[in-house]
This record gives sequence, C-alpha cells and structure tokens, in this order.
Amino acid sequence: AGRVRRAKLGLTEDMWCAAGDPLGRDFIAAGTKGHILSGSPGSLRVTKVGSEDLYACWFDNQGAMWVAGVGGTLYQRKRRAKWKAIKSPIRSDWLTGGSDARDHQLLASRGGAVWQRDANGKWTKLRNGGPELTSIVGFIAKASYIIPRSARRIEPSRVALPPARLQYPANVERDGATPVFERTTPIRGFKTPLLMGAMTFGGVWPKQRGGCEACYNTALLLGAEGQVIDLVDKSYLLVFGEYIPLGERYPELYDWLPEASRFQPGQRTRPMEFQGSRLGIMVCYEDLLPRHAQRLAAHDPHVFINLTNDAWFGQTAEPYHHLQLAQMRTVEYRRWLIRSTNTGVSVFIDAAGRRVKETKLTGAETLLHSVPMLEGRTVYAVLGDWPAWILVVALLLIWARAFRNASPPTKSKTKRPSKSSRTKPKRPAKPTSKKPRKKPPTKPRKPRAPEVLEPERLS
Repeated sequence: AGRVRRAKLGLTEDMWCAAGDPLGRDFIAAGTKGHILSGSPGSLRVTKVGSEDLYACWFDNQGAMWVAGVGGTLYQRKRRAKWKAIKSPIRSDWLTGGSDARDHQLLASRGGAVWQRDANGKWTKLRNGGPELTSIVGFIAKASYIIPRSARRIEPSRVALPPARLQYPANVERDGATPVFERTTPIRGFKTPLLMGAMTFGGVWPKQRGGCEACYNTALLLGAEGQVIDLVDKSYLLVFGEYIPLGERYPELYDWLPEASRFQPGQRTRPMEFQGSRLGIMVCYEDLLPRHAQRLAAHDPHVFINLTNDAWFGQTAEPYHHLQLAQMRTVEYRRWLIRSTNTGVSVFIDAAGRRVKETKLTGAETLLHSVPMLEGRTVYAVLGDWPAWILVVALLLIWARAFRNASPPTKSKTKRPSKSSRTKPKRPAKPTSKKPRKKPPTKPRKPRAPEVLEPERLS
C-alpha cells in the first residue's frame, strides 16, 4: 500500500548491504562489527557473527543467506539453521558477492580478483585482477512450467535422464533425488537443438491458473546450449479451452469457468529460420485448418512441423481422425509433415501424403528419418480455394437456369379495354330450384290398315 513503518530494533550500527529473497519472503542486511538483520518483514531479528565488518550479502537459489566482509570473512545460513563459517581462499576483504543460475557463489575481492565456489565447496579463481568490482548481480534461476518471453537462455541440466531401461515408477523414483532445477530443464544429457511446446508469458508473472493476461501457447526452438533461437505462438485458439469469447471484455467469465485457460492469439505466420531452412510450425490443431496452412505456405517453408497433444480424447478414434485430416496439408503444398505428439500418433508424412513412419497411440517410441527440404509452390498454394468457389457459383447459375426452363409459362397481361368499348355482359340465368316436370309417357300409335281400292274406282 506504499506505507513506510519504522521498526524498533535497538540497532545503531551501520548497514553496508541489503538483499531480498527472490520469492519475496525473507530479507537480509549486514554491516558494522558483524551485525546482521534478517527475517521476514513482520518478524525481523538482529544477529551478530564475529566482529569484522560485513560488506556483501545475498541469497542463493536454495534460499540460503550469505554474508562476506573484512579479512575474507564468509558465512552461510541455510533455512531453519544457524550461521556457519565458510573457509575462504583469501585473507583480503570481500567487497561483493552473488549467486548464479547453477548455484555457484561468485565473490569479488580487493584488487579486482573474482572467485567462484561451486556446490561442492571447490574454489576457482576466474579473474586475477583489474578494476575493483563493487556489485555482483546474480541471475536467479526459477523452476517453472511458464517461460518468460524475455528469456534468452534456458540453462541445460548437468544430470542426464534416467536410463531408458527403467520403467515407471522406478524411473520416477530414481529421478526424484535430482534437484528441482536439474530435473525441470528440458535439455538433459544431449547437445542437440530442441523444438518443444511451452507456455510463455509476456506480462506480469501469473499468480494462479487462468490468471495470466499475456500468456501464449508457444513452440520454442532452443540451441544446443539452451539459447532461445526463435518462438512461434498458436494463432487459432480453441474456444472454451484456451480462451472464452468476450472474456477480455467481461473478465468475470474466467471466474465462472476456472478450467478455461486465458491465452492470447499469436500474430505471426512466417516460418522459423534455422540453419538455412524454413520451418513451417503449426501448433496443436492448426494442421487441420486449410486457411492457416495457406497463410503459412505463402512464405514457402521447406517442411511442415506440427506439435500437438491428443491426450484429451484418450484411446479413441480422434487421434487417427486428426492425423488423416493433417495428411491433406502435405498433398496441397507438396511438403513433408513431421508430426510430434506427447500422446497421439507421431508420424513422418511425405509430400504425396503417404505415412512413412509412425508410432502407436500409446507407449514411448523414438522415430528417426531423413526429411528433404523442398521448395516451390503448387497450383493450390497460388490460387487457394478460388477455383472451388468459382465452380460453386457456376453450378448455382446452371441450376437456376434449369429451374427457370422447367417452370410453366406465365400468363401474359392484356390491356383493359376503355369504357366506351366495354359491353355489358349478359347475366347468366339464375338456376331454378324447381325440379323439371316429367312428361307422361306417350302411348304407341296403332298402325293403319292398308286401303283396298274397288274395281269400279279403277275404271
């Protein structure tokens, strides 16, 4: 809240250095005649070690406190332990000190000499002399599954992976004795560049799951020594899985659906450049989207690479449906597709859509294959979906014309005659409700007898 409170400790000696724990939990200050002020902000205490003035104080990666000063004085205090004197290689004064990412202690003495003490207590002189150093800032390594986008290097591990012959849970139990920092770094026991999926953030460190406002689903390319070469973010996010519609406008939606992540979409579609090759990276289900693949293919990549996770669907037909739809990208652009899944079907697909090598749905497997770097653009890469849309419009026109020809002719409208030429139509006779009378049947007439002429009449 910005408030300053004066602590009443009864300490009158001068303090020459001050340092804070990287996690923000503890504080240390050291000064005249070996006086040390340490503890958390709410419970500070004063300790005295020796009688020499102390000029340097710092924390290491394990949270232990260090102080150094006049005559090579050096003390260490681990968590929940007492101060312990450490044997120093010199008798001159230590002016400053710090800890590096490997938990080595670096100290500078008078005359400009710099010494290094490793985790086993071995001292190495790194610099014989020169201008005196008054400050050493240690880069504290933090074990986390979220990688800051400002990171330039991820420290490789000094401990190799457990032997492949060990199965679960023996491999996990054996690796449990490995320090957290050595166990969580991705490069362990090899010096080969690594392309991996990771969660990165570009803003304030996320305090809890779903609380990251600048997090990305990222494909990260590391060099042999852990240096960050390049990164590509997922552009098309999965609704309700990686973001919530209108979630940026109404942040309370993320409180109602705590299982939904809060990723930001990537804005880049150009390939990664690595050792003269252009790698077209597609993250997760982006290999199913022809529109995204077309934007990526516009930069003429030499090969497509897909990093995905099909574990959400278990042992169902979905991983194989995903694979079959992804095969279409190789046919459309005549490029090889290297598909790596942590749970699913990892596969090499050639430029004709044929699966050259593939893994099973479950089980740990390793695939090796030489992939050619191809160039050139196909007809589909140039024209896209326009021929299909033109064909759809042509079919609609043909159908409309056929429908018009098959419809009955419409009656032609004639002009109404003028009033002068109109004739009053005759009214039709009203139908009578009386039934017509039946005529009585006529009797048939008797035939007349023929007349006989007498002879005298003939004369």
